[in-house]
Amino acid sequence: MLIAGIALIGIMVVLPAHRELEEAKFFARRVDTIALHRAERLNNYVSYIEALDRKDPAVVEALAARHKNMAREGLEIILPAKPEGPMAASTLPELEPAPLRLPLMPAVDMAQLSTIERWAMDQKARPVVLIIGAACILFGLLPWGRMFSRGA
Repeated sequence: MLIAGIALIGIMVVLPAHRELEEAKFFARRVDTIALHRAERLNNYVSYIEALDRKDPAVVEALAARHKNMAREGLEIILPAKPEGPMAASTLPELEPAPLRLPLMPAVDMAQLSTIERWAMDQKARPVVLIIGAACILFGLLPWGRMFSRGA
C-alpha cells in the first residue's frame, strides 16, 4: 500500500509538471524564432546604413530615385506599384525580412493519453487521486497488529 500511494502521488505531481515543461519549451522556441527574425531585420538595416555611410553608388541612386524622384541623366526608372498590406508603412520594404511564421502549439489529444495521464490533467480527478494516494500511504504505515507478532 505504501509503494502504491507513493507512486500515485508521484505520478500526479510529475505528469502535470512535465506537460508544463513541454509548454515552456514551446514558448522558448517561439521567442527564439521572434528574436532571430528581429536580428535579421536589424542586420538588414545596419547593412543599409553602412552602405549609405560608404556612399555606395547603387544605394544612393536607389534612395534618390525612390524618395526624391531623381536619376542620372539617360537612366530610365521603373517605379514599383504601390505596396499593400503591412509593408506599405515601411519606407524601405526591401529591407524587411520574410514575414514571421511562428510555430503553432501542438494540441493535446485526450483520446491518446493513458487513463493515469487523463486523471493527472483533469482538475476534478486529480485531487481525488491525490487523496487516494495519501490514504494508501497512511494504510501502508499503519501497524499490522497481531498479524506479524510472535506468540508468547
